[in-house]
Amino acid sequence: MGVLKVNVDWDDPPLQRWLNTITRNSTRYRYRSAFKIYAQYTGMSATALINEALEDAKADPRERRDIVLSRLIGFYNWMKKEYEVMKR
Repeated sequence: MGVLKVNVDWDDPPLQRWLNTITRNSTRYRYRSAFKIYAQYTGMSATALINEALEDAKADPRERRDIVLSRLIGFYNWMKKEYEVMKR
């Protein structure tokens, strides 16, 4: 199975704000690469990810899903198990 192609909208306002705070081109390149891999994992845009996290934060504490934490843990596990296999 090959690596899925993801089209990241680099003109998305949250991405633009984030990337414009980075002064070094090498750092910006690494962050772009990392976000592209994260977008491949989630299949979501930066705006959609932010909106999902904000909605979860607004929810009653008894109904929160801790979506950000669970997604990051899932991403870490995916990187260790599946992404390494897909890259080869």
